[in-house]
Amino acid sequence: QWYQRRVSSKQWYQRRVHGDSSVIMNMLGLILLASLSCCLAIEQWMPRELGRFHLPHAGFVEVFDTEDGRKDMYITTFNPALPFFHDPVYFIRNPGDFLDSVDTWADKVEPLGGKSSAFWPNFPVQMPSSVLGFEGVVQTSGFLVPGKSEGKIELYDTSNGEQGVNGPIDIAAGQDHNWSYHWVVWKDVDADGLLDA
Repeated sequence: QWYQRRVSSKQWYQRRVHGDSSVIMNMLGLILLASLSCCLAIEQWMPRELGRFHLPHAGFVEVFDTEDGRKDMYITTFNPALPFFHDPVYFIRNPGDFLDSVDTWADKVEPLGGKSSAFWPNFPVQMPSSVLGFEGVVQTSGFLVPGKSEGKIELYDTSNGEQGVNGPIDIAAGQDHNWSYHWVVWKDVDADGLLDA
């Protein structure tokens, strides 16, 4: 009788385990079916092209939120076919205001600082006002291409919305070697309480 009880317990266990697994599989199937039906019922979001504009030799694009709530977009360019010539960096104020007319952005871009001042501009980096007391953008530049290897780290004052019309301040000036600069990280490296580049 004990043996029969044990067998029947074993059978009960097998029925219980197999029964539960089929219930679990049925539940998973229902959940999957419900998720698919929800996904198919909702219109899928797909990116769409808003327009195009031509900017020769475009490199990097960055959009920054300014402290006064604007958005500034910067577009760097570099032309390896023109050694020893500076490459321009362009900006557009509040590009979101012009999403209905992206095709006209070529007419809206302005040169950063009023003119080209660096070889092979790389990433523009936002500079918070906590660094120097004014908000700005730092433009890094230089690359291994002959005639483009003299890099700079240029600070542009953007606090008044003029995007550095007074010209940049090159904080890497006076180097005894040609360096290429690609990025700036703001960190207090000497523990004096001030952010450093």
